[in-house]
Amino acid sequence: MAKKQLTEIQKRLRAMQSMWAAAKPRTSGITELPEGTYKGKIVAAAAGISKSGRSQVVWDLKVTDGPHSGKTVKRFSALATEENMDWFKGDLKTLGIPEAEIEHTEAEDMPDLLARVVDLPILFKVRMKDEYINYDFLDVLDAGDAADDSDDDEPPAKSNEAAKDDDEAAAYDVPKTRADVKKLSDAQTVALAGDLDMDVDSYDGNLKKLRLAIVDELGL
Repeated sequence: MAKKQLTEIQKRLRAMQSMWAAAKPRTSGITELPEGTYKGKIVAAAAGISKSGRSQVVWDLKVTDGPHSGKTVKRFSALATEENMDWFKGDLKTLGIPEAEIEHTEAEDMPDLLARVVDLPILFKVRMKDEYINYDFLDVLDAGDAADDSDDDEPPAKSNEAAKDDDEAAAYDVPKTRADVKKLSDAQTVALAGDLDMDVDSYDGNLKKLRLAIVDELGL
């Protein structure tokens, strides 16, 4: 029987086994969600490689209740250091996977653990710290607590006033100076970076670095 060919991420996960084994669970991503606590669910979770070559886990989190219901944001968990592994194992523990099972799982089998938390109803928190946007998993909810009435990913219709506010928040004039870039709101910064074909995800929510990169991109 031919030996199974490993994918690049499987090779990387196997190579980080010693770091994975040494890590201990530790508990406490750019978004337009304001700071606060949200009911939601994990709609996707997968190990992968960023455009910069960093091993990471990418989570897609969907808000399922409240005025932001239907909005999906991305959370990134780096897998580059033992400290990264501590936090990532802490996430898995918070999401209900027993610590003993986590410790007995090989690094290359990590995707099996991630598959088990997809569609899990959760409580998560959005917070800012030093220009970084952080997402904290707080708890697993009972299925009835995550009020997602449909599988449709479309957010509920907004009032004309709310839609107008969103349009004005994302609208911007192309900056002509560094000071103009600094004046951009978070939503405008992300919108401009997208229009410039920049890899927004590679900045992991660090808006300060993203603004500096925009300055360089525009030659200001």
